[in-house]
Amino acid sequence: MNIKSLSHYAVFMETPYKEGLISGTEHVYYPDGKLQTSSEYLKGKYQGLLKHYYANGNIKSEEMYEHDYKYGESKYWYENGTLEKQGVYSDCKEEGIWREYYSNGNLKSEGKYSDADKVGKWNYYNEDGSFEKSESFKISVGF
Repeated sequence: MNIKSLSHYAVFMETPYKEGLISGTEHVYYPDGKLQTSSEYLKGKYQGLLKHYYANGNIKSEEMYEHDYKYGESKYWYENGTLEKQGVYSDCKEEGIWREYYSNGNLKSEGKYSDADKVGKWNYYNEDGSFEKSESFKISVGF
């Protein structure tokens, strides 16, 4: 386990090594000692859950990784603790249904991604929760 002092963004980090590569859970802390980041590694690559926290202690993001690529469900929050957006990644690309929210908790948009491109019907809402508009997207085919 190596403990390093960092810049003004964090006082220290705990990093587990095995055979010269990061393996296990790395923790990075803010100057006041609160957790800033918790990252799981396997043989030097992100593998598992990566969590970021705001300085106030609230969760900022949760992302799943597989072999150094975002993979699976990810969630992001505003500093006040309200969910900002959530969806799924496949090979670091947005995939499937994604939802985005205003800081007051009301739905902002929802729709589907395919290979990081918006596809199908997307709905958008005003901050008060009322419906704003719909848009339709087609899969783009490159040549």
